[in-house]
Amino acid sequence: MVTIIKNQLLKHLSRFTKNLSPEQISLSALRGSGELQDLTLDEDLLTDLLELPGWVRLTSAKCNRASFRIQWTKLKTVPIVLNLDEVHIALEVCSEPRVLNQNAAAAMPAPGKYSYIHKVIDGISVAVNHVQVDFNCDAFTSSVQISRVTVESRTPDGRKGDLRLTRIKSPDTGQLLIFKELEWQSARIEAKAHGAAAANLPPLRLLLGNTHCRIVIKKRLSDCAVLGSRLVLRPEPLAWALTDGQLRAALACAAALAGPVHRATQLATRTKAARKIEEPIQQIHTRSTSSDRDILARMFAKHDVRETSYHLLAPRIDLHLCDDPGLGRSEMPQLANGGALQVTLVSMQADLFPYHKASDDRRHWRGYREAATPHSQWLSQALSSFCGSLLDLLDPRPITPSTKTASNPERNEETMPNGVSHKPSAPSSNTSNAPPSHATSQASPTRTRILQQLGKLMTTCLVLRIDDFTVYKVSTGSKTRESPRPLVSAEKATLPGDAGLLHAELTFFYYPGDVCFPVPAPKLYVQLSPVRIVLDVPSLVWLAAFLPHVAAAAQANSGDTGSTYMDVRAEVIMPKVVLEAGAEHVAQQRDRPRELHVCTARATLTNVREAARANTPGTRADLASIIAALRRHAPRGHFPSSADDMDPIHEQFVLHADSLDDIDRGTSITAELLWREARGVWCARAEPLWADFSGARATNYRPTPLLDATPLTAWMCFEDGFNRIWVIGRTSGLAGLQINHYQLLFLLRQLERVSQLTAWLSHQASRMPEEPGDVSPRRIEEKPAEEGGGGRLRSAFIHVIEIYSQKPIPGLGGCSSAGSGSGVHTSTWCMSGTCGNCGACCTCGTCGPSSRSSTDGAIVDSDPMDLEFYHRKQIFREFELGRSCNSGVEMAAEVVERSSSPSDHSITSSCKRRDLISTCTWRLNNIYLVQQSVPGKSSLRLTADDLKSDQCSSIPWDEFQTRLKNKFSMRARAWNEPANEDEMRVKEMPRVAARLVRNELPRLLDDNGQPSGLAPFEELLEAQIRDLSMSLNMSTALALSEFIEDEVIAPPMPLEVLILNLKLHLIEDRPTRSISSPPPQPLDLDLTTLRLTRDSNGVVHLGPPVTIETPTSQNPPELQNAREEIDRLNRENEELRKRLNTLDRIAEDNRELRAIAEEASVLRQCAHAAQQEAANLLADKQELLEALRAMKEQMSTIQRGKR
Repeated sequence: MVTIIKNQLLKHLSRFTKNLSPEQISLSALRGSGELQDLTLDEDLLTDLLELPGWVRLTSAKCNRASFRIQWTKLKTVPIVLNLDEVHIALEVCSEPRVLNQNAAAAMPAPGKYSYIHKVIDGISVAVNHVQVDFNCDAFTSSVQISRVTVESRTPDGRKGDLRLTRIKSPDTGQLLIFKELEWQSARIEAKAHGAAAANLPPLRLLLGNTHCRIVIKKRLSDCAVLGSRLVLRPEPLAWALTDGQLRAALACAAALAGPVHRATQLATRTKAARKIEEPIQQIHTRSTSSDRDILARMFAKHDVRETSYHLLAPRIDLHLCDDPGLGRSEMPQLANGGALQVTLVSMQADLFPYHKASDDRRHWRGYREAATPHSQWLSQALSSFCGSLLDLLDPRPITPSTKTASNPERNEETMPNGVSHKPSAPSSNTSNAPPSHATSQASPTRTRILQQLGKLMTTCLVLRIDDFTVYKVSTGSKTRESPRPLVSAEKATLPGDAGLLHAELTFFYYPGDVCFPVPAPKLYVQLSPVRIVLDVPSLVWLAAFLPHVAAAAQANSGDTGSTYMDVRAEVIMPKVVLEAGAEHVAQQRDRPRELHVCTARATLTNVREAARANTPGTRADLASIIAALRRHAPRGHFPSSADDMDPIHEQFVLHADSLDDIDRGTSITAELLWREARGVWCARAEPLWADFSGARATNYRPTPLLDATPLTAWMCFEDGFNRIWVIGRTSGLAGLQINHYQLLFLLRQLERVSQLTAWLSHQASRMPEEPGDVSPRRIEEKPAEEGGGGRLRSAFIHVIEIYSQKPIPGLGGCSSAGSGSGVHTSTWCMSGTCGNCGACCTCGTCGPSSRSSTDGAIVDSDPMDLEFYHRKQIFREFELGRSCNSGVEMAAEVVERSSSPSDHSITSSCKRRDLISTCTWRLNNIYLVQQSVPGKSSLRLTADDLKSDQCSSIPWDEFQTRLKNKFSMRARAWNEPANEDEMRVKEMPRVAARLVRNELPRLLDDNGQPSGLAPFEELLEAQIRDLSMSLNMSTALALSEFIEDEVIAPPMPLEVLILNLKLHLIEDRPTRSISSPPPQPLDLDLTTLRLTRDSNGVVHLGPPVTIETPTSQNPPELQNAREEIDRLNRENEELRKRLNTLDRIAEDNRELRAIAEEASVLRQCAHAAQQEAANLLADKQELLEALRAMKEQMSTIQRGKR
């Protein structure tokens, strides 16, 4: 008996093993146990039987001992147990997708109806003591060691139980759900990259603790085919420390796998998707009314697997990044010995849906809230636009009326909310007797085939959700042990309910099978809830050294120099950037703040243009209007411009605004046929932006305003990755800027930190290795220029930032930007704006408890195992049931209502102060600001067309800040509209112009003769003030001198100021010292021409402008002719400049007309669609009338027959 059973086992197992003999099998039939030793499996056959991915091949599989135990009398309730001692597996990567082995199909059993034997096999439990997996690739080798692996059948809620409770059979669809759980005690992963590029990279190691994996398999009862599966992996909290060398090794391994995995996955996904679409859905119409069957149906619907999906649930991940000596470590003294950065992720969930139909909804996705993010609307609009563009391109002919019957399937087309058309179910047989219709609409055959193909569009979607994350400040090996402080953290207090912090979706589109047809571009959407970002100089410098070093290695490993075409949209709700005071904070200064908060209600970043509507931010028309405004107001040929300046408006902006940068995809039918719009220009919007001080004792630690709310729109483009950056921007809406003396001191110290940060960033960029083929920056003359002493552009961070703001057209709102400048020894840039007012307000010594409280305002346009099971159950239950939370749009609205808006918390009457302050408000119009940086040199240029002031000698502080009677806002509204049109007209020469230039000097040498530290620099501030008439009180002038007084002595900055036609009226408002003194008289100063200079020693020189005398010419007539020729050329240039301005205005008008034409075209399309819909409705009405007439005739005939 035992021999017969052994021979039968040998007969069946020999197909899967090599050299199996009866001596290797020991069997006890009555006890239901047996053992096999030294098994060597057929790797080629198992590779296909196990359906391994097409990019990997099994090269060896061995097991030293395998035993099994079968309880013959309890097969229905107790599983067969299979125990394996040690399993050794060897895998290798296939450079090309693997071809299916023909012998594998013969070894597979013939499909049949699901029976008792299938229940027994599906219920088998497997336990493995040790698994060793060796992975071999051309670029790396790795090994995975897993201990105590078990695979068991579980109930739907994850408990051990009767085998009959581990399956749910649908009483309606003939389908079955099988529930399994995979668990291992520990896993050790090691990888070692090899090759010339990875010779010095350290090995990569990762340790995983106890991990659970729940698996749900859906089968069809008629043929035992697997219809889908759901895999949910949940590891224990993970802690991983990585150096930059290990991170580069991991990227090298990932890059080696990227190509084979992509090719094999793309082929397998298309093939499986085609098979899933062709699978019939069996319906059992004989439904029973028994309550048991209803319960089974509800349970099956609760746990049903409608499509295959893979999920990762990580409760906590602690990632520690450490730098190694070399280019990845900063030379900053504080970071010279290295540093570490900790990133903590809490409740991270990653979901992959590889076979989702684009026309289906996502309500069945576990834990997914389709209405929780605006991504659904953005995706549906994009799909609708894609379908319309594809139909217009391939079948531009309109739908024509024709004669057809109601049974024609084209008439029953419907459009899903995402824009993809589909056909409903076939009509019942009763409609075959309907009378024919007459005038109706019929789509062309080409359009019908296109809609049919679009109905098969599939997506692969990756969803990432994180409930909370924290990035801590960099920690060094200092002796002082301090708890880590957050660098980036979530503000959960502003989130309603249990809303997640991060939601990201990456969607790819494809068609099942080998079909070449246009698909939409991949789409990436990211939504980030309120976060707090602290500006910490050491941490940012550490990141600037660590990340580029790793990114350069990743780019070298990938070898892909082309950019990926993708639609990207990122939204951040209520972000907050915090600038903290340092050790210089003086607690005795009641008005000195501890923090500065820069906030916005919503910030967006996208490379996709909005719909074409006039005067809408984010459109090409908006970009064109910004370019036109900058062209009109940019100073050319005179101060503060210089011949060495770069053109701040990149050519890519101009081409993109005029739709001249589209990509030529040809006319052949390809997947990328409609990927025509360029994605290299990005638009960033802050709606709105404001800034508040916080932490001052005088205001009871409540926020006080610095910058009132103002919207900001910026456009960016890049070259050579992120090494060359161009930014242009504009603000809109009248904003206010107010500041007092102690807040100014706080800002000066922050500017010093920002200056230090930019210096170290520039230094770190110069350390990066140079690459050949780099070009010089584009000059205004459009000629290549060489940069001396700065290296190539690849080795330096180059950026150009241009901000313009002007008074808008009446009815469109104000356009302004706000900022502040200082005399601190720094060349960092800050935004300043037009249509604005800057004011310095100082209190008298006898007013209020604060003897030096000044305000400067600016208006500018039981059992442990049971507990563990309960905890696991809660985690998986959250995944199964999802979270109940408001939608993303509603959440944003609630956050805005409860958050810190500039009108609610900054200007509040809850903080009562009776300090009397004096205010001085300054107004500037048509401010134009440009900042540019090139290797070894940076400059900041600023112009303004007007400068006016307004003064208030005494006003209570709380009255000044009260929302309902805000004197500051009243002045802002009074200056919202100009007195006349000439006030906002661009002047030929700006009234105020300034230029700050910083030039780097050679670095200092240390004792060893090597350059060390930051390179020193020299600065020069040049300014021109012309054609101004101002009136100022003497008390205000003296208070301003106290207001700008710094608390530290800085080296004097060289400056040159040229004053032309300045009229100053000084009013003596101070009380006289004696009652017999005559009344004070005003003082009038009229400065026609004055040149003020200060050298590096601080010596100030006053005198007339320096003129360069030319030697007397030997040929006076020729000199006279030359002068006349120069005058004539100047007049011609002036005339050409006026014509150019006229052409710019005409071009702007043309762009606005083009935008209006585009909007009209959209309206015409909508009207055409409405006409078509009306024609369809008329046709349906005619059909209904005909059907009603036929029914009446039929009823009349029946009634006559009854009579």
